[in-house]
Order: sequence, then structure tokens, then C-alpha cells
Amino acid sequence: MGQINIEFFEAFKSLEKLCNEIYGDKNGVTRYISDMEATSPYDADRIPHWKTDLNHLKSVRYIRNNIAHDGSFSVDACTEEDVAFIKDFYNRIFNTEDPLALKRKLKQNTSGKKTIQRDQIKPIVYNQVIQQSKESNTERTEYHVPKESMAKTVIFIIFVSVMIILLILFGLGIFK
Repeated sequence: MGQINIEFFEAFKSLEKLCNEIYGDKNGVTRYISDMEATSPYDADRIPHWKTDLNHLKSVRYIRNNIAHDGSFSVDACTEEDVAFIKDFYNRIFNTEDPLALKRKLKQNTSGKKTIQRDQIKPIVYNQVIQQSKESNTERTEYHVPKESMAKTVIFIIFVSVMIILLILFGLGIFK
């Protein structure tokens, strides 16, 4: 008992050190979480697993703080999945496949409208089990309509609405 806490704590220290080096400051994981939270919902929705990663990252930071402040390694405060998530997240940051790296890649895209498809990145795997999003078990397909097409559609809808109103008014005999 408690061995998993030690493994968790060591994995988190490695992740924290990597994030500290990225930010040139301490509390790197907290800074990473803050950057994720500061991201617009539009950008976050375009990156697979964003919400799952953010929630799990907050969760492991909370567990780490509890272990550090309680100083108790005798009771298991985490799971093997938590340890696997930290190690996987470390590797994804190291290989620039983490959420913020994907956000930067998306911003560098010339069109700026393309969504990163789920099959373009490696699935998140914890202990050889694919972690599914807790928010929804269904895949979401996003369509991005160019602004000019959207404007034409709005104008068409307004035109049709005015025509229907005129037909109704003529039918009621208001315009004879």
C-alpha cells in the first residue's frame, strides 16, 4: 500500500519539471492548466480530448497537492490510471502532441478553419485501454461554413421571410 502514491508522485515531479522548463517558472503544471482554461471554447472544441485532458490534469494536480500536504503515502490516494495519464501526458508534451501544442499547430494552419481530426493524432491510451470521453460517448463532426456562404444564406432567409409576409398581407386583403 502506498507504492502507487510514490510512483504517482515521481511521475508528477517529472511532469512538473518539464512544464517548469517550458514556462521558465515554477508551478508549470498550474501554468499549463491556466493556459488551457484561457483558451476559447471554439479552439478547445477543435482539439480532440481537450476537456478530458484538462479535467484529468486538474484531478492529478489535486491528488498531488493532497499527497504533498498530507505527507501520507500509506493510503492510496491515486490509481494506476492516474499514473499512466501523467506518464502519457509527459510523453505527449515531449513529442509536441499535447493539447497546447495541437492548438499552436492549428493556429499556424494557413486556413485557420480546419479542425484537427481524431485520426490525425494518436489515441490516448492508459494501460492499453482507450479512455473514452466522459462527456459523451458519441463522435462529434464539425462543419465550418465560410463567412460569405453564411452571409448569403442569411440574406436568402430574410428575402424568403419578407416574401412570405407580403403573400400573407396580400391574402388578407391589406394590399389591393
